[in-house]
Amino acid sequence: MRRSTRSLLLLIALVPLAGLFMLANERYRYVERVLFDWQVFWQSDSLEAIGLDQYRAVTEGQVINGLEDDVSGLSFDPDRKSLFTVTNQNPELVELSLDGRVL
Repeated sequence: MRRSTRSLLLLIALVPLAGLFMLANERYRYVERVLFDWQVFWQSDSLEAIGLDQYRAVTEGQVINGLEDDVSGLSFDPDRKSLFTVTNQNPELVELSLDGRVL
């Protein structure tokens, strides 16, 4: 009898704690953070790991006709072999060719 009472009290205490942990994990993503930190911990910190020491810019500071001072951010789409940029004043997503022409 006494053993079942302890088990019941333990269960009553653990269920709300488990619920609080689940809510906190949903809100703050603890599990994802721990897994990400674990993966990053084992990666190399050297520049050679991602090859940035071998990168050389072919074209620097090219003006985009029609979007001279109005762009920020640049992303490469390997499937379409094109670039995407975002305009600042009138928010638009603009696709560019690899030589900087608006498509």
